[in-house]
Amino acid sequence: MGWLLRAATLAGLIVIGCQPHVPSSPVSPAQLRIEPERVPAVENRFSPFDVTYRLHNVGGRPLKIDRIESSCTCLQIRLPSPLIMPGDNIRLTITVEPRKLGVNEAVIRLFSNDLRTPVVPIKVQWTSVADFQIEPSELDLGIVAPGEQTCGFLYVRSDTELPELQLDSTVFGASVERSRINRNEEYWLIELPQQDVPGRHRGVIRCTPTKAKARDFQVALFWNVADLLELHPSAAVAYFDPSMNRWRTCLELRGPEASTVKITEMRIVSQSGHQWEVDYEVRDSAGGKLLTAFIDQTATAGDVPRSLAVVAVTRLGRFDFSVPFYTMNVRTQP
Repeated sequence: MGWLLRAATLAGLIVIGCQPHVPSSPVSPAQLRIEPERVPAVENRFSPFDVTYRLHNVGGRPLKIDRIESSCTCLQIRLPSPLIMPGDNIRLTITVEPRKLGVNEAVIRLFSNDLRTPVVPIKVQWTSVADFQIEPSELDLGIVAPGEQTCGFLYVRSDTELPELQLDSTVFGASVERSRINRNEEYWLIELPQQDVPGRHRGVIRCTPTKAKARDFQVALFWNVADLLELHPSAAVAYFDPSMNRWRTCLELRGPEASTVKITEMRIVSQSGHQWEVDYEVRDSAGGKLLTAFIDQTATAGDVPRSLAVVAVTRLGRFDFSVPFYTMNVRTQP
């Protein structure tokens, strides 16, 4: 009986030893998945806000966030733990402290032991709007004669009470005089000091809400410094030309920019505000441009006094002239 038990045991050992070896399944490496893939841009009014993500480990081994880098110090990052076990997830919170008005963007980068994507960027976008508006956003101060000062106005308004604002300028000697209309509106008088350097210039008025951390609400200023055109003589005297049955007068534009001038309009303006367009010719002269205006008799009838308005455009901008207009009862020779 003993020999039978030993034989059965040996047979079982042989059968067991003959079964094939089945290897265990390999464990997949750690793998990071971020949800949501994209967060829409946030609009805010200079107040901190949070953007949250979920970090998932969809791999088979523990996921470790080695470090997080940010492109902007305006981002504060909170992560409960750098370690995420397989199948688990944790919350990543990004607190944004706005510092600039307008559209903003920052990027953080997650470095982990995910072999497929060891570095994953996360883009954060937001638009910061002020509690007020300044109009216009660009102020063109026109043409300034050398040695002269110039000024312009800005209108500031808010749907609520205007916040505390700090102003400064990149233009040396510029001043801003604020006139409060009511709790929601102001006018700003921008005054620039004497201008001596010819050419086109640019400056900036910076406006900083005191609760903000940067001076990024800006109004651009533009102006040209140039010798002004002069219109001679100081009054337009017209003589009647019977050959044309019209009045005729001659004026001359003088100045460094006279060679580039283009006359876009001439008209007679009466005391009561009536206006009549005027035909004209432009010719080169030794001093600049010679303007000959032809005025119909209807423009010389009615109320007096009258003026002759001339609009000239050069590469530096627009010039408007207005001189008194008189008629002489002396007929020119045909």
